[in-house]
Amino acid sequence: MFGVGDIIWVPLMRVIGKRPVYLLAMLGLCMMNVWSSEARSYSELLAARICSGFPAAAADATVPAVVADMVPAKDRGHCMMIFHLALTSGLFVGPLINAYLIQGENWRWMCYFLAIAVGIVFVVAVFTIRETSDIKRHNSDPSRKRSHWEWMSLTLGFNRDASFLRAFLDILGNATYPPLIWCSLTISI
Repeated sequence: MFGVGDIIWVPLMRVIGKRPVYLLAMLGLCMMNVWSSEARSYSELLAARICSGFPAAAADATVPAVVADMVPAKDRGHCMMIFHLALTSGLFVGPLINAYLIQGENWRWMCYFLAIAVGIVFVVAVFTIRETSDIKRHNSDPSRKRSHWEWMSLTLGFNRDASFLRAFLDILGNATYPPLIWCSLTISI
């Protein structure tokens, strides 16, 4: 689900905006981690972990899109390097933290820890993460400055002209491009 989640998140982000997608994904990830920590069988744990991949995938879509919205083209490579460095570092630091949690408590605390961390980030994001989609189509008076709470609106990024189905089909079409197929196969192997 982590690998295919962006097929849904990217078109949704183009239609309703990045902020609602980001918040929805974090809320879903928090709930999936709570479900994982409460699993009573291996099958239930496996289902919860598979389902948690779907909301976790949204980070792969939202962060590069926000960087593209907020950072000039000449500086994007630097910002994306920081994002990918943080993402990759988590693959090495996460297991170390999890080892201490599991050793000191039990495996369920790994999932509780993730749920707590995502929950805290969700609360912070509600008050700090603004919509970064193209605001020109929403702002009839460019001299007017938006207030903080106007930037926090969940409807600011809504694009009436966007089509979920069209964006979905565009992604599937792009996925047949030979260099993307090669990258996908290389990474998946």
